[in-house]
Amino acid sequence: MKPASVLLCLSLVGGLSRTANAQQPPAAEIDRATSDRADDLVKRGNVFGKLDRWAEAEPLFREAWTLKHSYDIAGNLGIAEAAIGKNRDAAEHLSFALRSFPANGKAEHRKLLELTFGQARAQVAALAITVSVERAEVLVDGRNVGLAPLEGPLFVEPGAHAVAAMLAGYKRAQARLDAPKGSSQDVALVFVPEGSPGGEEQGSLGARKAVVITGGALGGAGVVMGAVFAVLANAKASDAATKDAALVKIGASASCGGTLSANCQALLTALRDQATLGNAAAWSFIGAGVVGAGTVVYALVAPRAVKASAMRVAPLVAADGGGIVVRGTW
Repeated sequence: MKPASVLLCLSLVGGLSRTANAQQPPAAEIDRATSDRADDLVKRGNVFGKLDRWAEAEPLFREAWTLKHSYDIAGNLGIAEAAIGKNRDAAEHLSFALRSFPANGKAEHRKLLELTFGQARAQVAALAITVSVERAEVLVDGRNVGLAPLEGPLFVEPGAHAVAAMLAGYKRAQARLDAPKGSSQDVALVFVPEGSPGGEEQGSLGARKAVVITGGALGGAGVVMGAVFAVLANAKASDAATKDAALVKIGASASCGGTLSANCQALLTALRDQATLGNAAAWSFIGAGVVGAGTVVYALVAPRAVKASAMRVAPLVAADGGGIVVRGTW
């Protein structure tokens, strides 16, 4: 036994073709040869449909649709597409058929369209795309889907998609989204005029530039700090050498030999300060090198969409270690 949906489809295929002529414009307003060709294709498709040979009926209905956009052809095509698993295409054409369904159309035909549409719609996602400026070219995953405003929702396969709009005089407006099966999403694309300081692309470039400038400044600051610490360390080394020489003259060793005189304490302090400042100088130069290298790598390979907030830097110095603390968000 055939499924009920297939039996209903057979009924609709026959019914829609019989009501088509009543919905067409006067003969003077259409290309008669083209219309006759579309009608002939529908009749041939109906033959295959009644035999449940939808894979053979579908290309005939599709060709008829390219010749004449009418609700009955869209309905027949959508039913055939649903029968062979082309749910996205079926949802698109059945949606058109329902929007264009005539007021005097048969209730059972509309009910069948709604039933088949619901089954196909549950397997795909719907995007309601709006664009801030009319007549813009709308693209989904790089494919042109029409000019804004679009007539109805756009149906896509479940998964990730890129939606964009283009119009001369404006920056490209775009959005990326994930569309689960059966979902409906609103997508609003807002244009920014060319040369305007706003817009996602320019904002990303501004953030990129800010990171590069800040990184360069931090690297330069590290070099300066390292040079200052190195000069101070050398001064302490000279002072320690002088104090050590004085102690040697009075018979004390360079390590003071356990003597706790004021001169010995001064020597030990000078040696400790020399070590601390020398360590600070070394870590400042290392930090400057790391920040500089990181900035160069970022400038070459970092994505444009990265944004940066204000960053802060502070030296971290101790007798046995040190470095530079950088705080910020990228």
